[in-house]
Amino acid sequence: MPESAGTPPPTGAARRVLYDGECGVCRALAAQARRRDTGRRLVLLPYQTQRSSDLAPNVSTKDLEDALHVILEDGSVRRRAEAVVAVLDVLPPPWNWLARLGSWRPFRSVADVLYGQFARHRRLVSRLLRLGGGP
Repeated sequence: MPESAGTPPPTGAARRVLYDGECGVCRALAAQARRRDTGRRLVLLPYQTQRSSDLAPNVSTKDLEDALHVILEDGSVRRRAEAVVAVLDVLPPPWNWLARLGSWRPFRSVADVLYGQFARHRRLVSRLLRLGGGP
């Protein structure tokens, strides 16, 4: 049964992707990742559905309000642009190729700046694209 039908893969076998479920663009991108995740390596969850006790020890609800987080199979956490790379990395080509590019040192700092700009304005972008999600 597919994850979207309510049965996610075992948590230890997949990356937990915690995104803003109130953001239209975030929901649309999560849906795209879910469709492309043919290996079922991702569990995509709106952070609003998570209890604080279920989060990694170094992740707070405030952190999740500000940025995408991915909890890797080993329990380590990736945030912001590094989280995007962690998602792309387990998707089939050409998406995993983008992850390799995003992991390359010259692109990392630029990607993080761009991610920060997007994250700050994601609700506006959602409204402009008529994807709903937020004031």
